[in-house]
Amino acid sequence: MNYKEFFGSSGYARLLKILGMLLVLMVIFSIGMAAGYYRAKFSFERDNNYYSIGWPRSPLAPFLNDTDDSNPHGAIGKIISVQLPSIMIRDQGNVERIAVIGGSTAIRHFRSEASTTDLIPGEQVIVIGEPDGKGRINAAFIRILPQPLASSTMPSSKITR
Repeated sequence: MNYKEFFGSSGYARLLKILGMLLVLMVIFSIGMAAGYYRAKFSFERDNNYYSIGWPRSPLAPFLNDTDDSNPHGAIGKIISVQLPSIMIRDQGNVERIAVIGGSTAIRHFRSEASTTDLIPGEQVIVIGEPDGKGRINAAFIRILPQPLASSTMPSSKITR
């Protein structure tokens, strides 16, 4: 069999298709492995940072089905301290989260623009961003929320229709 017949045959075309599919599958598998590695690395480093400050860690933790409801991409809660470029937020469930403010972080109060001087302890905020390896949030967007109305400001007996 000569080379011209082999490279022009349908068997060669099938071989190229199979090799192409294997290459595509290997690329997809590699992307999945990289994403899994990033998630595992982030989780491991976040756990090390939190547990190193004295939180108890169970030796059975990997075997227990203990779900972590915290969102590494954002936080909703009350500002408890401001030390620029970072703010500490008490998230839902009394979890303290650190958000790092960068030069491209958008800060808004209602619909108007705000600045870092508007971020004061006691304000309610929503922070959206990307997690880093230290368990912090690199803030891309911060919205300052209005203070909730206390139930004593609107007595139900005075409401009329």
